[in-house]
Amino acid sequence: SEDSCGARAVFYSARVGSIGDNASGGWYAYRGSKAALNQFVRCAAHELGKHRVCCVAFHPGTVDTDLTRAFARARAKYDVRTVEEAAKTHLEIVDSLTMRDSGAFLDWRRTQVPW
Repeated sequence: SEDSCGARAVFYSARVGSIGDNASGGWYAYRGSKAALNQFVRCAAHELGKHRVCCVAFHPGTVDTDLTRAFARARAKYDVRTVEEAAKTHLEIVDSLTMRDSGAFLDWRRTQVPW
């Protein structure tokens, strides 16, 4: 169909890379690097869309890994999912993408994240 993707390019970003959703500051280097990635995704979506490649930035949510365990206090306020649950959800979202999604910043619930 007209909305189907020829290919999908999913870039793992993070909500902290959202300029519009930054209510706490801090994490300058990490936030800046993710904001730069998000800009890259938007640019790539325009260019690669001509070839039916759907490009999205994706915030995976909080997944139970060694990295997130190091932030035990901070992660207490989030819905922490197992690696298996997260992988299943991520693949379902990737499979559901259409060209209408290209250039979007989505989270693990498939909700738009502010740029």
